[in-house]
Amino acid sequence: MGGLKSEDEARMQKYISLMRPLFKKRAVFSDETRFYRKPFEPMPGDNVTIRIRTASNNVDNVYFISGAARRHLHFAETRGSFDYFELTIPVGTEPVYYYFEIKVGTLTCYYNKLGITRDLSERHSFRIFPGFRTPAWARGAVMYQIYPDRFCNGDRSNGVLTDEYAYLNGHSARSATGTVCPKPWMSGISGEATSKASSRSWITCRNWAWK
Repeated sequence: MGGLKSEDEARMQKYISLMRPLFKKRAVFSDETRFYRKPFEPMPGDNVTIRIRTASNNVDNVYFISGAARRHLHFAETRGSFDYFELTIPVGTEPVYYYFEIKVGTLTCYYNKLGITRDLSERHSFRIFPGFRTPAWARGAVMYQIYPDRFCNGDRSNGVLTDEYAYLNGHSARSATGTVCPKPWMSGISGEATSKASSRSWITCRNWAWK
């Protein structure tokens, strides 16, 4: 009996030593920045190193998928609680669309811009456009979109009324002239561009403010 018990214990210890924790999908990450792609804006002919992060000792294999190509990523390093896998590929002049396949035991899952997903549509793939360069002035810039129809009061019959809305202890106040903002730091704007003539003067066409 003692021999059987020892064999069972040995099998159990081996089973436990080979066990992996549950797949931690929230730990998986990659993107198109310099942290996960070097160079992140490659030129035609460059070799590009692509990386993906997983929880430490949590996955068996990671593959790079691009069209019909399927290539294995090798383990690169462990940092803290994460493992990093990488692959270096050459790029030509054509765009490269790719995503990742992750193997955990019998489980297979995929990772693209949506995260862990079953939607492998090309529009959600990571992309490399060899030769593309972000203009220097745009790097780190904050972009604003201006919509003239949100500013110009082309139809005064449907404007905001005094006390129609309240926000942060302030109430909306209709302006008789459409140009007065009693408290610019709480100014509200409303309107619509009904003609090219009205849209040209949108800066002075504000028709309500917070009082």
